[in-house]
Amino acid sequence: MGRQKKLIKSAKLFFLLMTVFLVACAKDDDGGQGGTAAEGTVVAKVDGEDFKSFKEGTTAAKATGNAGTTLTVLGTDASGFAINLIINGYEGVGTYDIGGDNLVYVTASYVEVDINNPQNSKTFGAPYGEGGLAGEISVSEDENGQLKGTFFFEASNDQKSDFRNVTDGSFNVQIK
Repeated sequence: MGRQKKLIKSAKLFFLLMTVFLVACAKDDDGGQGGTAAEGTVVAKVDGEDFKSFKEGTTAAKATGNAGTTLTVLGTDASGFAINLIINGYEGVGTYDIGGDNLVYVTASYVEVDINNPQNSKTFGAPYGEGGLAGEISVSEDENGQLKGTFFFEASNDQKSDFRNVTDGSFNVQIK
């Protein structure tokens, strides 16, 4: 009888811990405001300089598989520079941390393409540290194929010797 009580107590503790874990890892349901991006664009400031994608270089896609839904937003400007946002485990409107407990689930990157010598292109990715928050992506609207939201992140090159601070980001894109 004592062994059965111990087993029930352990099971209750396990389920309590799992509940706390699931609640702590849940996304924030408030996706915030939609930002300032014109329809079909991604805009941001990169180290204080304006970035604005052109419509033909901007896309968003959702793919659903066994592991859940992945959302990707890509914006490319006239110079070939690009911002790429990826949310694995996408669940709709809400705020998703880049980094922290989401080291591989939510990522962002900024790419500086050297059109004359593509091998000299630079990629800056987030998250880049161990456990620290590098930014967030907030989706404020996802209906009828229209996706709006905001983002910010700090990204690093592979050597962690060069960084880009991406702020005031927003997107207003059609999901393809």
